[in-house]
Amino acid sequence: MKRFFYTVVCIFVFQAVAASGLDIKRITYNDYNDWRPQVNGSYITWYGTAGTSNTDEIFLYNITSDTIQRITTNATNDRYSRVSSTGNVAWEAWRGPSNEYQDIYFYNSATGTSNALISNTKPDYDPQIDGNNVIWYGNTIGFEIFYFNGTSTTQMTNRPYVSSFKPQLENNIAVWSGYDDTLKYKEQIYYHKITENETYRITASSADNFREPQISGSKIAYIGASGMANTDEIYYYDITSGITVQVTDNAYVDNQVRIDGNYITWHGAVDGSKYQVYLYDTLTGITIQLSEQSIGGYYPDVDEGRVAWTGMDGNIYVFDIATGETIQVTNTPYNEASVQVCGNVLTWEGHIDADWEIFMTSFPEVEPVPEPLSAALLGILLICGWITKRIRR
Repeated sequence: MKRFFYTVVCIFVFQAVAASGLDIKRITYNDYNDWRPQVNGSYITWYGTAGTSNTDEIFLYNITSDTIQRITTNATNDRYSRVSSTGNVAWEAWRGPSNEYQDIYFYNSATGTSNALISNTKPDYDPQIDGNNVIWYGNTIGFEIFYFNGTSTTQMTNRPYVSSFKPQLENNIAVWSGYDDTLKYKEQIYYHKITENETYRITASSADNFREPQISGSKIAYIGASGMANTDEIYYYDITSGITVQVTDNAYVDNQVRIDGNYITWHGAVDGSKYQVYLYDTLTGITIQLSEQSIGGYYPDVDEGRVAWTGMDGNIYVFDIATGETIQVTNTPYNEASVQVCGNVLTWEGHIDADWEIFMTSFPEVEPVPEPLSAALLGILLICGWITKRIRR
C-alpha cells in the first residue's frame, strides 16, 4: 500500500465574538429530558424520556412546517435516532424484559410507517442512514455489518469471531473498523463499494489499532493509536489516489474526528485535561486551532464550511471557514452539548428548567466555501506559525 505522509502545521487561535446576532429557537418545552439531536436538511430527530414508564421515545421535527412528530410510543426504550434529508429515521429499539438487546427500526416519511429492519434477541447498534439506506452492526458470532437498501436487509460482512464495528455510509460506500485475525487481531479500517460488492482494507498494522472511520466523498478520516507516544492520532485515506496521510503526530490524544469535503476536525487533549478543537485542510495540509486557548472545546462537527463545537465553558461556538471568523452562538448560565451542524442549520441540547431540551438556529445563506482556504487567510496562517513537511514512500 502506498503511504504518503504530508504534514503542514500552523496553529492560530481565533478570538470568539461575544454576540452572534443569531435567532435561537427552543424546540421542546416539557418536563423530561430530550437527548442527542441529529439534523439533516429540514429535519431534526432526537429521543426524549416521554414514555409513561419513563422510557425514551423518538421524535422528528420539521423545520419548514415547525411541527414535532412523535414516532414511537412503547413500553421499552427507543434511542440514538438518525435522520435522512427526506425525513426518514432509523434508531435502536431496546427490547426484551430488561432492555437487554436492541433491534433496528426504520420510519419511512413517505408512508408514515415504521418497521423493524432486524428483529432478534441479540444486540444491534448504531444505525446510520443515507436516504432510504441504513447500515449498522450487530452480534451474531462476533459483530457483523448489516445493510438495508430500502427494500431488504442483508449481512454485509461474514467474519465469524472477528468483529466489525461502527459503520458509516455515504453515496453507496460503507466504511467500518474491524479486527483482523491475520494482523494479531488489531483493529483495521475497511470500505465497501456497494454497487460493486467489493470490500477493501486500507490499513495493515499488526502493532496499531485504527477505528471510528468517517467518510465524505472519496476521503475517509479515522483514528489510529500510534504516533510518537502511541497515542490516538488522526489519519485520512483518499480512495481515488490510494494515499494515506497522517494528520497529527504528537504526545497527546486526538479523537472525535469528523470530515466534510476537504476539511477534517477533531479535538485533542493538549495539556491532558483541557481539549482544544482543530481544523485540517487536506488541500493545503494546514492545521489551525479553532477553540480559544483559555476556554477549550470538544466534540466538533463540520458541514458545508462551518465547524461547530461545545466550549468547555458550556457554550456553543461556530467557525466560518470562508471568513475565518469564530462566533459564540450561546451565552447562557446552563450547559449545552451534542451540537450538530448541517448546511445552515445548527442544533444542540441545553440543560434548562431542570432537564435537557432541544434548540436550533439558522445561519444566513452564504456563498460556497472557497477551496482551499482563502489566500488571505492562508497568508495570516503562514505568518503566525511554522510549516514542516515530511514525506515517506
